[in-house]
Amino acid sequence: AIAAALLVTTQFALYRMLDRFEADPLADARIPFARTTLAAAAHYLPFGAGVGTFVPVHARAEPVDVLLAERFANRAHNDVLELWLEMGYAGAGLLVLFAGWIAWRCFRVWRPSAPGSKSDRDLARAATLIVAVLAAHSLVDYPLRTGALVAVFAMACGLLVVPPPSRQLSSAPPLRERRSLRRARAENVA
Repeated sequence: AIAAALLVTTQFALYRMLDRFEADPLADARIPFARTTLAAAAHYLPFGAGVGTFVPVHARAEPVDVLLAERFANRAHNDVLELWLEMGYAGAGLLVLFAGWIAWRCFRVWRPSAPGSKSDRDLARAATLIVAVLAAHSLVDYPLRTGALVAVFAMACGLLVVPPPSRQLSSAPPLRERRSLRRARAENVA
């Protein structure tokens, strides 16, 4: 019974996977969306169209044949292009600064002599992989526009932040002892 169930479910799953590969990847709407986004971004340079204005700006820039095909672009399916359209040179500059920081942290984390404990280094190295995968995914989709994935991305970036230097425990007595010392001094003065 288990073998028959596996055989039947595998066939259904296999057919669904093969159907995905039958589609022509060049027939996807991402390439026309990217062209339209680039054309609209060039029109709004140097400042961009404004954050959150992708849908109306992209709709105005779409060619008539795309409008007649009844396709609707809610996102550019490329976070870099959407940032370029919405923020212009400022967005590109921020993206370059962020990419430079990520590259610097990756270099520092993956060195053999990286500081910190083994578990800290392993977490930071895993974070570099998470950031790289999500950044690559951002070139063909918009994962950083969804709450769950941006939270994972932020957590990974947080793991790449250099921790503050460790502080030595102070030689001061605990709070309870300090209070009792103050009371004793106050009583001696009185």
